[in-house]
Amino acid sequence: MIDLKDRQKDILGWVIREYTKTAKPVASNDLVQEFQLKISPATIRNEMLELDHLGYLNQPHTSAGRVPTDRGYRFFIDYLLEDIPLNLKRSRVIKETFEEENEDEFIRELSKLAASFTNNLVVCGLRDILYKSGFSHLLDEPEFGNQKMVRSLGKLLDRLDDEILYFMKDLEENKDAVFIGEENPFEEGQDMSMMITEWRHPEGFSGFLALIGPKRMNYEKNRAFIRHLKKHSNE
Repeated sequence: MIDLKDRQKDILGWVIREYTKTAKPVASNDLVQEFQLKISPATIRNEMLELDHLGYLNQPHTSAGRVPTDRGYRFFIDYLLEDIPLNLKRSRVIKETFEEENEDEFIRELSKLAASFTNNLVVCGLRDILYKSGFSHLLDEPEFGNQKMVRSLGKLLDRLDDEILYFMKDLEENKDAVFIGEENPFEEGQDMSMMITEWRHPEGFSGFLALIGPKRMNYEKNRAFIRHLKKHSNE
C-alpha cells in the first residue's frame, strides 16, 4: 500500500468500479464524467500511466482505456473496499432462508438466493449435498462469450465437485477467502475470481458457499451479501 499516493488509490478505485459496471476499458474522460471529478483528464491520465507502470492497471492494445490487473484487484480488495449496505428486503430474505430447517432444501434455497443477489455462479453445499445456481448469469457476462472461458468454467466445476470439501478443510475456521485470477488454487479458474465463505445453520449443520465470476465481479456487493450471511449464521 505504501507505494501509492492517495490520489492514485482514488483513481484505482474509480477505474475498478467503472470497469465492474461497463466491462469496457476505462479512459480518463470516463472517470471525469462518471464521478464528476474536478481533476483534469490530463492529470488523471498521468496517474493512470503511473498505475500502469506499477502493475495495477493494464492497457489493452486496441484501446485508449485501461483495465485492472490481478494486482490492482488485490489492492482494491485489501485496502479500498467500502462497506455498502444491503437493503432491508434482501436482509429479511436471507433471514427467512435460515428458517428452513431441512438441510437439502436450505442449501438449494441459499444457492438460488446467492445467485440472484450477486449475479455470479454459486456453489453451495456440505458433505454429499451440493447445489449450483446462476450458471445463466455468468454466461450473460461478456467474458464468457469466449468459448475458452466457458470450457475452463466447466472444468472448474468438475474439480469443485470432487475437491471443494477437501479444499475447505485447509481454510481457517470461519475464514473468508477471495482468490483473484492466478491466485485461484484451481488452475481452471485462473481467469476468474472466487469468493468463498463458510456458514452455520442454527440447527447445527454447516457448509460453504462459493461465488464464481469474472475478475471484475462486484466485490463490494458480494461482500455485503457474505457479511449478512455470516450475521444470520451467528444468530
